[in-house]
Amino acid sequence: MARLPVVTRDQVPEQFRQAFDELTAESGGVITTGPGSITINSPEMARRRNHVTHYLRYETTFPKNIQELAIITTARAMDCPYVWNAHAPAARRAGVSDALIDALRERRPLPPMSPAEAAVVNYATP
Repeated sequence: MARLPVVTRDQVPEQFRQAFDELTAESGGVITTGPGSITINSPEMARRRNHVTHYLRYETTFPKNIQELAIITTARAMDCPYVWNAHAPAARRAGVSDALIDALRERRPLPPMSPAEAAVVNYATP
């Protein structure tokens, strides 16, 4: 059971319905999973957040392996299984080694890494 109920258009104040409609256009009028199911509770904030998310995921100059490593390292540090499970396969496809992914997941000593990988892990690990 979700911690928050699914938000429907009729629950959103009129001044935020345009943002709600933009955000839910592809999903048929509701968002039931993932971070969007939480942020849709504030449609205008969610709309603005999507711009930042889009920039970080699609317009950054970081290589995909570094992006995905940053995501899974942060997900592990914050104990966020949803994000981990969504991005660990993408990290593997992007070239992050199985040994590094497995060590992060299990909180084991980390294998040798490239300088860029080490910088990301050191920055994102408490």
